[in-house]
Amino acid sequence: MKTLKSTGKLSLKKELSRNEQKEIRGGASGTQTYCDGVGGTPFPNSGSTAIGCQPAYCTSAGHGHFLYCA
Repeated sequence: MKTLKSTGKLSLKKELSRNEQKEIRGGASGTQTYCDGVGGTPFPNSGSTAIGCQPAYCTSAGHGHFLYCA
């Protein structure tokens, strides 16, 4: 059996650009949360402003269940 040697720690802060880090955290402009609208109105709807990726938004705002962020 081969033993792997550690060559150091991976730091996403060093590996990813600032914009890529924002996308992962859901803060990129233009990123939108999509909700299914079950029991309410789907989101986004016409004229919605991008709110970033906020999975908890759907149920708290009455827009049903979280679907995805894009």
